[in-house]
Amino acid sequence: MRVTPLGPARSPPGATGLEGISREGRRQGLPGREVLAGPAGAGSGCGARRPPGAFLIGAQIAGAAGVIAGLWWGPVGIAAAIGLTLYFAGAVAFHLRVGDRKGASPAVVLTMASVALIVLHAATL
Repeated sequence: MRVTPLGPARSPPGATGLEGISREGRRQGLPGREVLAGPAGAGSGCGARRPPGAFLIGAQIAGAAGVIAGLWWGPVGIAAAIGLTLYFAGAVAFHLRVGDRKGASPAVVLTMASVALIVLHAATL
């Protein structure tokens, strides 16, 4: 928690509507996310961490685009498939870490599909 000269930087309960998300994440053993104080955007640049959602979406889109580009240029497809394998293996690890076995099964299937993409791209070079 960040401390300012006026005391801890916390929003009053119900100010942002995100307090329940933060408590839920801590209860599941997820790393704590500091809720930005005040109205949306008021705490920008104050050192609070942002959720990794935008990065994860970008990684999936880049992986899919790379696999499609790999239809014409094999090394790009192999690199994209390796990236997707690491992405989905990480998803499996994080789902199992929080005890979500049902959520891990689709990621396991997609990890195996990504490994199959690597093998098939490498075999056709």
